[in-house]
This record gives sequence, C-alpha cells and structure tokens, in this order.
Amino acid sequence: MKAVLVSIRAPYADLILHGRKTVELRRRAFSRPVDLLFIYVPRPIQRIAAYAPVRQIDKDTPENIWLRYHPTLGVNRDEYLVYFTGAESAVAIVLGTPVNLPRLIPLAELGLTPPQSYIYLRDSQTDYLLGQLRPPSDENQLHMEFHPNELLPKAVDIGPKMRV
Repeated sequence: MKAVLVSIRAPYADLILHGRKTVELRRRAFSRPVDLLFIYVPRPIQRIAAYAPVRQIDKDTPENIWLRYHPTLGVNRDEYLVYFTGAESAVAIVLGTPVNLPRLIPLAELGLTPPQSYIYLRDSQTDYLLGQLRPPSDENQLHMEFHPNELLPKAVDIGPKMRV
C-alpha cells in the first residue's frame, strides 16, 4: 500500500476522527497514487494519531470542489475561500473511515521530521504504523462463553482492563 503522512491541524484532525470531516483539502495533488493517509497532528500534539483509506482524489476548480463537497469539508465558505485564494485548482481527498492508532506516535520513531504539508512514507514505515494495530494480548481479550440455559452469549471478564 502506498501511504502519505499529512500534516493536519488539531481541530480538523478531530473532525476527521469523529466522522464530521470526510474530505481533506489541499492546494496541490499528490504526484503519486496513494492508498492510505496517515494524520500527523502538529503543535501542540506533534504525533501521528490515525490513518484513513483514500477513497478518491478529485482535482477541479475551487468553486466546483466546494459545490461537490462542502457539507463534508469541516470548514465554512469564508474559511474555504481564504484557503484557496489565488489557487486555480483545489484537491479533495475523499477519506474512508478513520482508524485511531492505539497510541500517538512521535515522528522520531520513523526517522521523520514534521512535514510542511505531506511526505510519502516508505513501505517499512507504513508497515511499522499498521503493526501498531495488532490485537490486544490474551490477558486483555474479552472471551465469549455460552451457557446452556441462555440464548445469548455471556461476556466473561478475564483481564484487568476488560470489565463488562
């Protein structure tokens, strides 16, 4: 999978992570195909927080992009116009469902410095980030146990962090 690390300010990253912003805007298109967009949140967080699959990349005039995507952009018309002042084109990156990383990851773990806008990730860096999503250890997993007198499974607590 080809991945890009994009710098997205905290308020907009939060909107993406809560599903209220499903299109990321850029003034320039990526020069390579991209499957995954990793979200780097600059100051004050300065960490990689999540990723989302890239569903589509749409490049058009700023007016046409606004008309097609404005309910999903997470900005109002005035903010949008300021961002695209002087731009001949706008890029809409349509995102799939975002996935929070289990912890905020500093760029130093990947040997990276903060991107101005975005940077392409090497396959090894993408693999490292996706590897952070491994399932919980056995001691914290929730197991299902069927009881003969019940139609539905009963949750059994087998770890200190899983109380149901």
